Amino acid sequence: MKTIDPELQKKFDIANKLFKEKKYKDSAKKYEDILIENPNSISIKNNLALCYEGLGEFEKAVNLYKECIDAKPDPLFLNNIGRVYFTLKDYKNSCIYLEKSLSMNNKQINSIELLTASYNQLNLPDKIIKLLENLIDNFPKNRFLNGCLGKNLLKANRHAEGLYYLRLGYGMVELNENKEINIIA
Repeated sequence: MKTIDPELQKKFDIANKLFKEKKYKDSAKKYEDILIENPNSISIKNNLALCYEGLGEFEKAVNLYKECIDAKPDPLFLNNIGRVYFTLKDYKNSCIYLEKSLSMNNKQINSIELLTASYNQLNLPDKIIKLLENLIDNFPKNRFLNGCLGKNLLKANRHAEGLYYLRLGYGMVELNENKEINIIA
């Protein structure tokens, strides 16, 4: 088992503390210094990318997340880069990374919600339906997922199912005289 240099651990702890305090610039500087000494550390690269994300330096964050993924294609790194691409409104790339992450672990609710939102931005109702029909049983009380599934089932002319999931997502649903859906809170 590899022992960690106490001095390095101290620097790492300080950087983590600064990050938790949302002092991203100071934290990034500490992680950058640590990375010079440990250029292959994916945990340092990931933490530094999180700082860059907090600073709005998304290109730097993406590049570091890609390095992490190249070293170890872990759902954590895939989700992080997917989230950055979503923030940048690059929904296509967001989908690519989130789909890969979910193929490794399909119980990640935040990733499922973000992938659903990415598909929605790309107007891909069939993908939303396929994703959620396969996963909704894992999260039966998630209002966002039920509502999204319901809306997209309606788009696919699967009205009875759509209304069922809309009710689960939003509560009472009715059709008015113009056949428009009203959600009654």
